Amino acid sequence: MERSESPSLGECIEWQGPQHTAGYGLNRGRYAHRLAWETTHGPIPTGMQIDHLCRNRLCVKVEHLDLVTHAENLRRGTGFSARNARKTHCVRGHEFTPENTMMKSSGSRTCRACYRLVANARYHGREIETFSPRTRRKMF
Repeated sequence: MERSESPSLGECIEWQGPQHTAGYGLNRGRYAHRLAWETTHGPIPTGMQIDHLCRNRLCVKVEHLDLVTHAENLRRGTGFSARNARKTHCVRGHEFTPENTMMKSSGSRTCRACYRLVANARYHGREIETFSPRTRRKMF
């Protein structure tokens, strides 16, 4: 097995066998990192997942694996949902507090102050000149 370095965790032990298209190691149809966990810790409870702390999907070093819920695994990730969940302020700089946060039916959150600002502007027939800081495109 090859080794690669994860700065804070030390060397990874990378799976050298077949790989899934998503980049995980496979051993007889099962994910190699799950087999490594089960060999050391026993069965993985229903509803739990194995998270790669080193972010290396081929790593099978048990010290780099953590048993977490699906929600925690998503929060720790680097995907769209994880990045948005870590945001503490909206694009206009308002803090996401329980009082200033509205939850949409889709599960996403909206800044209550911005919602009022946009609703008020629409009611009075005004256009809001607000631009996204990342894309510099008009938002509303």
